Amino acid sequence: MTELEYLIECLDGSYRFYAILGDLVSYTVTTDIDRLTSFSGELDESDSRLFLNAVEAAEIQKWEEDYPADTSVIEDGIRWSVILKKDGKEYCSHGEESFVPYGHEELIKAIRLCDVNNDYLF
Repeated sequence: MTELEYLIECLDGSYRFYAILGDLVSYTVTTDIDRLTSFSGELDESDSRLFLNAVEAAEIQKWEEDYPADTSVIEDGIRWSVILKKDGKEYCSHGEESFVPYGHEELIKAIRLCDVNNDYLF
């Protein structure tokens, strides 16, 4: 079983996206940010393929463990982390603000397939 978790923490609260990746992608969004809502769902076959392709294109397995920001300049920044569990291995990465790895946009593209109304964070 392949699992993906993406967490964002900011002054307004936290946002957690969790998905089980298979033939169909099932997912849960949990948040305490006032402008957003928590929900669960499942993508159809077509969107599941798009999601899986975007996650593969993100190449999370190649990401560094840490993408730190200059904390002397940023005191109230957004922190993100991702965990991908695939083929018995766990790949973890985290960072702050816009300090993101190559492929991060593909991950966000995948998540937007599930959370189409989240213009607040993405």
